[in-house]
Amino acid sequence: MYVDSPWCEVKATHASNQYVQTRFESKKKERYQKGAQVKGRNEPVNLVQILEIMAGVRGEDVDQLADQLYRNTQNLFNLD
Repeated sequence: MYVDSPWCEVKATHASNQYVQTRFESKKKERYQKGAQVKGRNEPVNLVQILEIMAGVRGEDVDQLADQLYRNTQNLFNLD
């Protein structure tokens, strides 16, 4: 299954940053270390931050929203 990642990183100066709970270590590409992300590069793992932002803006529980999004995806693609 292919999962896309957010178009751009959530910068500390963006208003939505207040809702981000999950942080990942990142390094400039010249100083890359195993286990860290390349600074500015987006990967599917970053979707958790988008989920946290959506839940925060909507005033919902992250786990409940994730479950609902999963059910919606199953329904959309007839994966029941």
